[in-house]
Amino acid sequence: MEPYQTKVQGFFSSILVKMFIIGFLVLILLIPAALIRNLINEREQLKALTELDIQDKWGKSQTLTGPMLTIPYYREVVKDDKTIKKLSYIQILPDSLEISGTVIPEVRYRSIYRVVVYTTRLGISGYFHNLEEQVEPMGLSDIQWDNIQLNMGISDLRGIENELTLFWNGQGIEAEPGIAAGNPLIYGVHIPLDLSGAGSDYRFELEVGLRGSASLFFTPMLFSAADNFPRYENHPACNRSCRRSHPTTPA
Repeated sequence: MEPYQTKVQGFFSSILVKMFIIGFLVLILLIPAALIRNLINEREQLKALTELDIQDKWGKSQTLTGPMLTIPYYREVVKDDKTIKKLSYIQILPDSLEISGTVIPEVRYRSIYRVVVYTTRLGISGYFHNLEEQVEPMGLSDIQWDNIQLNMGISDLRGIENELTLFWNGQGIEAEPGIAAGNPLIYGVHIPLDLSGAGSDYRFELEVGLRGSASLFFTPMLFSAADNFPRYENHPACNRSCRRSHPTTPA
């Protein structure tokens, strides 16, 4: 019996056998780890799908750009030895822009998942000063002052809550969906303006009710900008999900 016991003890005391047993135990322990990893990946995918579903119905991340004036004019070009007029456009930015409002965050639940959305009410105002004097140095001719468009970019139009009415020097004008021709923006609204013989200084005001989620950004394309927003970073609905974009002033 002693030689047999010695062989058994020698077998289990072998380094190779010990390494094999350890490797086998490691493989056994990897099975629950893989199951947990698959569960985590599945939950992350479901969370992403849930967020997309809620955002599609409520409103996605919102970015407001502008507003800016799109001014059409005709310029002469030579084509096939003939001089023709070609329609072109210039973009004029406001001299001043102020955005004020409130952002109210809200938590939407779907099963075990939570998604932060928000509702905001924005007051947008500013002015264009000496518009004709800004255009005059460009040497443009045949400017279509009666067919100017004020364009404003809104990344997700489905989040608009109210009828958009622009007050242009106190006169109310309804906004129309889509960006007018000649403007580089993609999504947004435009307001047709007739500025023929209407002076050169213009003040505008616009109130926008907007739904969105994840973030709210502004692209202040102008000479000077200001914002007046309350801070909601400590709101219980935020929980690191609220981000605030600060307007910048071009040099």
